Amino acid sequence: MKFRLLATDPDPILLQIYKAYFPNVGFEVATAGDGLECLKLLREFRPDALILSLGLAWGGAEGILAIVRDETAMRPIPVVLTTDGIRPSKAVNLLLPPVVKLLEKPFRLQDLAAIIEAELQTRLERPVAEGIPSPGRFVGDDGRASDSDYSLTTPIQ
Repeated sequence: MKFRLLATDPDPILLQIYKAYFPNVGFEVATAGDGLECLKLLREFRPDALILSLGLAWGGAEGILAIVRDETAMRPIPVVLTTDGIRPSKAVNLLLPPVVKLLEKPFRLQDLAAIIEAELQTRLERPVAEGIPSPGRFVGDDGRASDSDYSLTTPIQ
């Protein structure tokens, strides 16, 4: 299975590096140089994972994270934050799910790929409906059990 990765950074050279490296380790890659482009690609490209630079202009990482956290379809996307100078203690409010890691530049691309692959593999191994209780069995007026969520033991008046 080829995962889709959206990588963001204001540095066009780093975006070219992402485009060259990640297809070689099994990812389909899209890149964005600012927050507006990132938001557009989140909706159109629909990535499985996101590399999000804290230095992103036009919406920035904080704005993108707020959207990812608010939109149901985007919530399961694991996010790796990258930074070139912000101390992790200053980014504590950003390190909530779906953020899985904060990496300070420079970092090894192999380490970044391993973090993303491990997170995606973990998500694949989880049951689809984890944490969602299965519907109970109900008994209808006729005394027969039903697996339907909508069967009631007494009729609605």
